Amino acid sequence: MMTKFIDYQDIEPKLSLLNDRHEFIHTEYKNHESYLEFKDFTKEQKGFIETNSRGYPINYDSYAKAKHRNFSEKGWHIAPLYVEENEYKSNTDLLPTLANTLYEIGILSVCALNVLDPDQNLDWHLDTDYIPGVQLLRILWGLDIDPDDENDSLIQIRDEFGRVETKKIQNKEFYIFHPMSEHRVENNMKSSRTLLCLDYVPSHSTCIL
Repeated sequence: MMTKFIDYQDIEPKLSLLNDRHEFIHTEYKNHESYLEFKDFTKEQKGFIETNSRGYPINYDSYAKAKHRNFSEKGWHIAPLYVEENEYKSNTDLLPTLANTLYEIGILSVCALNVLDPDQNLDWHLDTDYIPGVQLLRILWGLDIDPDDENDSLIQIRDEFGRVETKKIQNKEFYIFHPMSEHRVENNMKSSRTLLCLDYVPSHSTCIL
C-alpha cells in the first residue's frame, strides 16, 4: 500500500532543525508547560466530529471564546505560537528556542502545540482547507512523548479504498499529510503527548488558526 504520509525533506529540509534542537526545545517546554496558554477544545472537537465528520474550525473567535486548559480534566488542547506569521508572544516568550527555530524554518502561517491526554482520541475526521482549491499540508512533529511508556500514541489515515495506515507517534518524528484525508489520533499511554503542529499552505501565507 502506498503511504499517505509525506517525507519532511520533500516539503522543507530546514525542518531538520527541530530534530537538531529537540533536547533544548523539550527541556524548555517541560520547564514552562504549566505556564503556557493552552485552550481546551475537547467538547468542541468531539461534538463537531460526531456531527460533521470534520474537525472543529479553530479561528480567532473560537479560540478567544474557548476555556483554558484544566490540568485535572483530560482532553485535547492547543497553544498557538505563530498565526499568519505573527508571534503569539504570551507563548513564544516562554519558548524562545522553539520560536526562533520556527522563524528560521519559515513556515509561520499556523504554528501551535497540541496535547492529547491519556485515554483520549479524536475519531475519524477530515479538516477543511483554509483556502478553497489550495490544499494545505499538516505537519506534526513529536515533541513530548514518553519513550518509556509501554503503551503507544497513534495516528491513522484511511485511504479512499478504506485501507488504514497506522503510525506510532514518537519524539523527533514527522507526520505530514493532507488533512483532507480521513484521519484519527489516539493516546493509549499513561501520560499526555505533545506535538508541534504546522499548517503549510503552498504559495499562501494568509490563513486562520
